[in-house]
Amino acid sequence: MQPNHSTQQRQQAKYIGLILALLSFMSIFVMLHHPSISTTDIYEQIKEINQESQINSFVHGVLITFTLLMSFCLTFYSQLRGIHRVSILLGLLCFWLGTFAMVNAALMSGFVGPYLAEVYQLASAEQLEVFAGLNTMKLAINQAFANFGALCWCGAMGCWAMDMLKRGLNIRIFAAISFVTATAIAISLVANWLSLNVFGMTLVLVAVCTWQLGIAWLLYSYQQSHM
Repeated sequence: MQPNHSTQQRQQAKYIGLILALLSFMSIFVMLHHPSISTTDIYEQIKEINQESQINSFVHGVLITFTLLMSFCLTFYSQLRGIHRVSILLGLLCFWLGTFAMVNAALMSGFVGPYLAEVYQLASAEQLEVFAGLNTMKLAINQAFANFGALCWCGAMGCWAMDMLKRGLNIRIFAAISFVTATAIAISLVANWLSLNVFGMTLVLVAVCTWQLGIAWLLYSYQQSHM
């Protein structure tokens, strides 16, 4: 029974590795179509948000779905490595915390924002001030969740990198690159060198998805004796 189980596990790892790689590429592609506001005038902002509401909600809905699916793929990776390992368990918890935070950030930007713009599209001058206040609060919540989520993902990358240091040379090199990348992103966020606007979030997503391609490769080439 053991050889059959090992063969089945290798096949599952290969399929999930392919799925993770595909989701990573598609996430970057979708993020590149993220709409952005090009004006500082409140009335024009409302008009622009309403015009882009459908694509905005679609992009964020797809990104939420992909993020959850990628988290499940990384959960499978964690199970292969062993949840009993402290670094693996901490990494998994950090990644899921980051995922939930990013989902909330996406809900703010992709659904709450367009809803507010729709409600206030015929607003008077006084109502525009109310919208400005609500929109500022929405942005603050979005940024709080996005920054927390990105830091959690960096923590996960760091924890899993520590576990990889116990493995072969190529994987240790990947671990070192992962640790340096996670540290650079975390320091940039804490020092306010990196703002998670559309451009900043795209940079973080590209970095995380590129790292996930490395995990996808580990899954695809999975051998039980090497895990």
